[in-house]
Amino acid sequence: MNPANDAGKRELPPSIKARFTELYVGETTSREDLCSIVAAALAGVPRAPVDDIVDFFFAARGQAETTLLDSAGQKPQFRCAPIYPFLPARASGSARARSLL
Repeated sequence: MNPANDAGKRELPPSIKARFTELYVGETTSREDLCSIVAAALAGVPRAPVDDIVDFFFAARGQAETTLLDSAGQKPQFRCAPIYPFLPARASGSARARSLL
C-alpha cells in the first residue's frame, strides 16, 4: 500500500489494514531489472520500445537528481511506478502518452 504522505491520500483504518500483508520493495536501479519489468509490461506489444523507455527513465531520473526542483525547492523523487500505466499506450503510439513522456 502506498503511504499516505501525498495530497489526497489517507491511512487505511486498522481494521482494513489488518487484512493485508505489507511488503517493502526497494526502488529498481539496475538497467537490466528495469528492462525486464518494462518488457514484461509490454509483452503483447510487437516491437516494444523497451530500450527507449528505459533510456527515458534514467534520463529523467538523472535530471531529477541534478537539475530539477519542485515547488518547495526540493529535488523531486522520480520513481518508476508512475510510468507503468503509460507503457502500453506509449508502445502503441498514443499521442497522449507521447506528450507525457
